[in-house]
Amino acid sequence: MPNQQRNSRDEGSFSKPADPLGRALHVQREAASLNFDWPHARGALRKLLEEIEELEALLAPDVTPDPATRRAAEEAAEEAASEAVEEEVGDLLFAAVNVARLCDVPPGPALSSATEKFERRFGELLSRAKQQGIDPRRVSLEELDLLWESVKREERDRA
Repeated sequence: MPNQQRNSRDEGSFSKPADPLGRALHVQREAASLNFDWPHARGALRKLLEEIEELEALLAPDVTPDPATRRAAEEAAEEAASEAVEEEVGDLLFAAVNVARLCDVPPGPALSSATEKFERRFGELLSRAKQQGIDPRRVSLEELDLLWESVKREERDRA
């Protein structure tokens, strides 16, 4: 097969699709075929939550009173934990693919749909901000989030 290596399951190795989501899904299916799997999606979801907690523990706190202290703390945390953060983000993504697999949701198309939804909603947010004379670069996240929630609410009401 193009872009794949053929290996024996008995050796504990896997063929490797080129795209990371496809590879994660393939590896998880192979492991499941060897009885290394969660019995239900809830187990995989708990694992995803565990990975979120591990990532959260590595990140700098959201609030530090003094902006200079906050920036210094963020820089130190970034330097010390960048590899660990990357590893935990990878674990989180891998776990999310596993949840999707166990819910019979293809992760690639689900991610594409979620991205398209975000693009649509964000475009509407920007349109509303412009109509209201709001420069998104000059307002708080809280103000933008109010617009975001309004866009989401109206989209859901139309559905």
